[in-house]
Amino acid sequence: MSKWLVLLCAALACVALACGFTTPEATRVPPTPVPTLPPGAKVVNLRMENFTHETAVIEVGTVIIWTNHDQPLHTTTHIPTEKGVKSEWDSKNMAPDTSFRHYFDKPGVYGYNCLIHPVSERGTITVVEDLDKYLESHPEAASLVRRGDESSP
Repeated sequence: MSKWLVLLCAALACVALACGFTTPEATRVPPTPVPTLPPGAKVVNLRMENFTHETAVIEVGTVIIWTNHDQPLHTTTHIPTEKGVKSEWDSKNMAPDTSFRHYFDKPGVYGYNCLIHPVSERGTITVVEDLDKYLESHPEAASLVRRGDESSP
């Protein structure tokens, strides 16, 4: 009986190793195509560092560029909160010092996380029509506002 138990444990160990207890490989993916931007479009840079994803409030017409400043791979992936809603973006695996960008053209609240580290790396992008009007009714969000640079990405 113990011989069969040893063989079973060895077989299970081989299966576990074959299933991929390895680090995922980076996929070099070109940035999401950004449509022609209207004059005055803004660019905001967000850092992926120390296993954190930023939360931000931006205006419609803003491009966010996420850059992986860590050694491990990361993703930035929109996680819809409603059933049947399609994900707006997925960077795939981002190697260190690579970037991914997404153009936000409609208001809403967009939750996102890293698919490799989904529990610890989460963020929210709130997209509003007018930042100043938003801050009048949400003064507590002042530290999250990212106005961006008026330039094309």
